[in-house]
Amino acid sequence: MSDTPNAVIKWLHSPSGRSKRSGIVNKGCYILEHDATGRFYMGESTHVSQEVDKQLGLLTVSKHPCKLLNGLYERDNAIRVHEYPCASKRDRKKLLKEQIDNQVYDYLCLNPGIIK
Repeated sequence: MSDTPNAVIKWLHSPSGRSKRSGIVNKGCYILEHDATGRFYMGESTHVSQEVDKQLGLLTVSKHPCKLLNGLYERDNAIRVHEYPCASKRDRKKLLKEQIDNQVYDYLCLNPGIIK
């Protein structure tokens, strides 16, 4: 991902174990980026770090709502996690839209409808 704000928390969830999360994010956005392909899934929450843990748990048992991400994870299960603190809902939507707009290839986003 490019042009990320300074407050972003990045870490890697991989088969060899996950790297240490440097902080907990409450209100904000998250991006789960498939490390091998660069394809990504975005979301927002009032409890981002908890939601990310839930999403990774769903991927582990192949029950994630995004079937494309499930398939990618089954082939190579290294996920790069980006957590962005952002208090207002309007600012969260703006941040997610900027992440899509900064991509060279539109197809990399697995759930572009989230910004509507």
